[in-house]
Amino acid sequence: MNETFFRNNESVVIDGYKYFSHNRKLTHRRAKRGSGGVGVFVKTELFQVYNISVLDNTTEDILWLKFSSEIHSENIVLCVCYLPPPESTRLNDPEMFFSTLLEHVYSYQNEGRLFICVDLNSRVGDATE
Repeated sequence: MNETFFRNNESVVIDGYKYFSHNRKLTHRRAKRGSGGVGVFVKTELFQVYNISVLDNTTEDILWLKFSSEIHSENIVLCVCYLPPPESTRLNDPEMFFSTLLEHVYSYQNEGRLFICVDLNSRVGDATE
């Protein structure tokens, strides 16, 4: 899982992997590179066992993939997401981000076993309790 700085439909190719991404649609006018998004590399060998598809990419900085298989009885649902830091030029509303993420968890909890990979930029909060 990674935070990206691609523009529009830009991508990267690495032998042995397929790249799934959800790049931001709008680039900040002063951006020297793309304005980010999220992406994940999936080893191509997994396509021999799983049908891998994008389950949801309707929310900026959140991408859901579904790994389904006729061989395995349980599907895998993978979420990759990124919460921009407070000093970012992007809207940073952690409550809305986590609320949306939780809403998605409730929506997809019956699709299979959920895994969430998240980049919080090492922010664990400043609460003392």
